[in-house]
Amino acid sequence: MKRGIISKALTGTMVLLLAGGCNTVYEWWDVSSELKPQEPVVPANPPAAEPPPRTNSDSAAAVAHPVSVVPAELIAAPQVAVGPSSESKSLPPAVAPVPVNSEGREEAGFAQAKEAEDALARAKERLDWATGIGARNQFPTPYTKATAAYDTAVKAKRAENWQETKGQAGITVAAVAEIEALLAAFQAREAEDALARAKERLDWVTGIGAKNQFPVSYTQATSAYSTAVKAKSAQNWHDTVSASQATVAAVAEIESLLAALQAREAEDALARAKERLDWVTGIGAQTQFPTPYMKASIAYSTAIKAKTAKNWQDTKVAANITVAAVAEIESLLAALQAKEAEDARKVAETDTRFIPSIEPRNLISPIPEKPVKPMGIVPLKREPPAAGSYIVKPGDSYWAIASQIYGDAKQWKLLYETNKHTMKTPDNPHLIFPGMVLTIPSM
Repeated sequence: MKRGIISKALTGTMVLLLAGGCNTVYEWWDVSSELKPQEPVVPANPPAAEPPPRTNSDSAAAVAHPVSVVPAELIAAPQVAVGPSSESKSLPPAVAPVPVNSEGREEAGFAQAKEAEDALARAKERLDWATGIGARNQFPTPYTKATAAYDTAVKAKRAENWQETKGQAGITVAAVAEIEALLAAFQAREAEDALARAKERLDWVTGIGAKNQFPVSYTQATSAYSTAVKAKSAQNWHDTVSASQATVAAVAEIESLLAALQAREAEDALARAKERLDWVTGIGAQTQFPTPYMKASIAYSTAIKAKTAKNWQDTKVAANITVAAVAEIESLLAALQAKEAEDARKVAETDTRFIPSIEPRNLISPIPEKPVKPMGIVPLKREPPAAGSYIVKPGDSYWAIASQIYGDAKQWKLLYETNKHTMKTPDNPHLIFPGMVLTIPSM
């Protein structure tokens, strides 16, 4: 018996040659099946004995023992010896050959390879995306799973294990899908937090009246917030965050404008407080009205500290307290002067022929008087005083000073008209203060 492969076209077939009085069996098998020989086919009715040699005259024997004819294409096919010879190894029992379509097998293998390579390319694309968004740090567990599966898929491809390649690539894509789900949940939470922050800031500027004070920036803020709300309804987390941030930015602009306005108002209030405090200090309010003066001084010091800290609201409040304390001093002073004026008026309404023989107070240029006898209260005729100056003392008023200098309280208007241009409040003749220097006109 001999083994061999006649051709690819005759793979799995067998030809039994009966010639020359001997049986020669040729067996062919598929090379693609790793050169494993097929079992030889045993004829159903093998000859019982060797046929006798044929002769021309022995036609009957030729008819009884016909010779099998081998097709020409079979004989012409190339023969390649494969496997051990019959002399060195006996053949295994014969089995029926199974025809194999090599071309179909190759096509199936190509299709599997293509699917595996496509799956691997998809896995690489998804893994690159996850790497690009920083999934290694944000979601380490699924990212590690994805990279491990991808590495295994690459190794399986090199070994042309297409089934394993496709399976591990699928695991990679599934792990990246898990990352996507986690990222979506994270983005949703982040968007909701940003929107809540935007609403809080917008409510605040609405409460302080920004709509009227800063209409342009306020309109920008409300428009951005509306866009953020719509994006959230559509679950567009990226646009939700962007619009929320735009809302907060517009509110920050309003805050900046408000801070500049408050700073200017605070500085104006502080300057006014300083002016009023300097004035009451100049009239000796710390002595006459110590309680409200101390209140004014403490409030002004607080305003200075708040301004240094750029706390404009507290600066303005403390400055206003200062001004209010000074106003209290002015009120007390006006009441005191009114009382003195009323007392002077009552004195003037008495018999003006009799006045105390006392010298005028605080005259820089004393008014000369005619000597009189020391008789207590006596009629006194005063001469018109010469021009001079007078320093106002606590309790003085134009009425009292005119009565003292001219002997006629009704001349207070002359003093007032002469000196009102030097007064802090020229329209109020009652507000003269200790320390003022009055010009005494001659009559």
